[in-house]
Amino acid sequence: MCVAGKRKLEGIRRFDVAGFEPDAAYVRELKKYGVLKGAGAMSVYEMDRRYWESLWYGR
Repeated sequence: MCVAGKRKLEGIRRFDVAGFEPDAAYVRELKKYGVLKGAGAMSVYEMDRRYWESLWYGR
């Protein structure tokens, strides 16, 4: 069971695994709402930080 779980986790691309790339729809929506406006390459954590900050009042 542990070996099967290890294989499963290695087969999927989770956000905390090196080489992870977010789904194209996620990136498209972030661009659509201006979260990634003028942004170059960045980590998924940075994308999420920018998203949540875009929801702050008065921004």
